[in-house]
Amino acid sequence: MQELHFIKIIPQNVTISTGSSFLFIVQAYDLGGRNEVPVEGAKVTWTKSCGVGNLSPTTGLYTTYTAPLVPGERDISVHYNNLGTGAIVMVVEDEQI
Repeated sequence: MQELHFIKIIPQNVTISTGSSFLFIVQAYDLGGRNEVPVEGAKVTWTKSCGVGNLSPTTGLYTTYTAPLVPGERDISVHYNNLGTGAIVMVVEDEQI
């Protein structure tokens, strides 16, 4: 089995309209970044530092972010053991997409 070196959120940047939802997944990779490494979903936690919107579920290999009704840049994070990474969600009015 490959040794886990880093994780990332797919996608790392996305633009969505106010009130809509988007699915994010976490992937883990070996040192060279060429091989995906399996992770235990129960040890994966999702958070949002922006304080607005909703993440569900907050544990597991994926989460759905539901945007608030106010536009702006939002940040979400994922953590697995001692590794962590983030993604940016740009929330815009419907007519801006």
